[in-house]
Amino acid sequence: MKIYLLREYNTQRTACISEDIQLIRKTMCDRKFFNPEYNDYPLLSIYENGVEIESIEGGEVLKRIAKEINRLC
Repeated sequence: MKIYLLREYNTQRTACISEDIQLIRKTMCDRKFFNPEYNDYPLLSIYENGVEIESIEGGEVLKRIAKEINRLC
């Protein structure tokens, strides 16, 4: 089971923690967390069995989310 942790870079605030990659995708559109005006960009950490297996930053986050969604289909 994978757990996804989405945070913003500037303040390290947690935007979303979920097993559902679709919820993570929806949270990416929330300007409250990721506002280009403030140069905020996303940080995505992926955990499996309580161990961080991957950490992604910036534009690579969207690519990784798309890859996870395609893997589920």
